[in-house]
Amino acid sequence: MSFITIKWRQFKATLTSIYIYGKYKGKPPCENIEFDEETWAQFVQSREDSSWQVCFYFSKSKLN
Repeated sequence: MSFITIKWRQFKATLTSIYIYGKYKGKPPCENIEFDEETWAQFVQSREDSSWQVCFYFSKSKLN
């Protein structure tokens, strides 16, 4: 994988762990990161989708 692809995946993982499931749950990062609210809403919706959550928990269990 290219360096840019790896960094993009890490960025999305950080957003997910902090702003969707972590200490800033429910607060959009729009104040700290340049996201418009529509883009953020689409990102949250994709992470709350059951098919994504199955993949997330499956990959997480492989690490443990």
